[in-house]
Amino acid sequence: HSQIDFELKEKHNLKLIPVIDKYGRMTENAGLNYADLKVLEAREKFVTWLKENNLFIKEEEITQNVGTSDRFGDVIEVLPMEQWFVNVSKEIPGRQKSLKDLMREAVTVGHNNDKNKVIKIYPERFKKIYLQRIDNLHDWCVSRQIWFGHRIPVWYKDKEIYVGEKVPEGDGWEQDPDTLDTWFSSGLWTFSTLGWPDYADDLKKFHPTTWMQMGYEIVFLWLVRMILMSAYALDDIPFRDVYIHGILRDIQGKKFSKSLGNGIDPREICDKHGTDALRMSLVFSVTPGNDSKFYEEKVIGFKRFANKIWNASKFVLNNLGEKFLFVGTGLDLSLQNKNPDDKNILEKLNQTIAGVTKNLDNFMFHEAAQEIYHFFWHDFCDVYIEAVKSRLNGGDEKDKESARQILFYVLLNSLKLLHPFMPFITELIYQNLPEKNKENLMIENWPSA
Repeated sequence: HSQIDFELKEKHNLKLIPVIDKYGRMTENAGLNYADLKVLEAREKFVTWLKENNLFIKEEEITQNVGTSDRFGDVIEVLPMEQWFVNVSKEIPGRQKSLKDLMREAVTVGHNNDKNKVIKIYPERFKKIYLQRIDNLHDWCVSRQIWFGHRIPVWYKDKEIYVGEKVPEGDGWEQDPDTLDTWFSSGLWTFSTLGWPDYADDLKKFHPTTWMQMGYEIVFLWLVRMILMSAYALDDIPFRDVYIHGILRDIQGKKFSKSLGNGIDPREICDKHGTDALRMSLVFSVTPGNDSKFYEEKVIGFKRFANKIWNASKFVLNNLGEKFLFVGTGLDLSLQNKNPDDKNILEKLNQTIAGVTKNLDNFMFHEAAQEIYHFFWHDFCDVYIEAVKSRLNGGDEKDKESARQILFYVLLNSLKLLHPFMPFITELIYQNLPEKNKENLMIENWPSA
């Protein structure tokens, strides 16, 4: 009743003798004196028997690795049961390749050796992990003894077995009570949600999708299945890029869990500090594929940043004047303006646009967030806004108007860069701008350097 016992049985072609039933009690194979006893009761009774027969040598405390239920803490007993498996190494009829081949080629040479159908995995190290799992993949068990799911399409009548989509003809057939593995069903979602196999137009338009993200703990459970199902059923890849993130843990580094009771309701955090602050705190310091700890202090810090955005925007809008008209592309972006502060902030903005865009394109979200954060708080607020105050209060009307134009231009583009991270406050400020190109900031054109 252990994995090692089973491996020895397979290696030496031994008979399989179940000694524990699915209710956690000993079977008659364990001996009539122990049948129907719980596992621990049987162990204690057997130790007593050893002692009574002078066969007991000693006992000692040993720490060992025993599988337990993450929900209840009960010891998990490994039982031999009949299950349904998919043969991952057998050649698919008419395809001249196995299911393992389909899963491997999608991330290496491209599906059907098409270089335009290669799935890229970020960070790169997870591609190696993915391929290691595929190379060592055993036949895939697809049946589960749970209440909900797709029912196994298998029917029995006496010793006959029928596998098919519809109920076999005739009386006396009974369907297998098992359901398909949840991940087996989940792997279908990229095309089953588009009405496959009936809606060819939707599939042609929306499949494959462009981008997918998931935690590293389900790379094998979900990523592999989605690639397999799409390759097998549609002869295509399900998506082009996959981003693997880590797990958000509590302040002690433990996984959030209902059983541990260490969960945090994000709605409460949003009510206290704002949704934008929570979003930015989760992106800002999280590197791809690595775990991170949740600190409420980080959210408080970005609540202050949201306040900074609000106050800086309020300053800019209050100083535009009633007759302000943004000249847009007529702004002196060639840096011919004589004021060094204007030149410097436009140069910094250009660098920030280029940096944020590059990092978003490469899925380096934390670096993109850090770049726009430092630009807005330090370069724009601490340096430029402070430097421009005296000009706005001066007597040179042409210089005043130049400063207003650049203030507005930098604010507008900063809102665009901040919007993916802090969408609510940036949209609200955008709605109060005296001039805007779109109805919503969400559909504004992304700035170009």
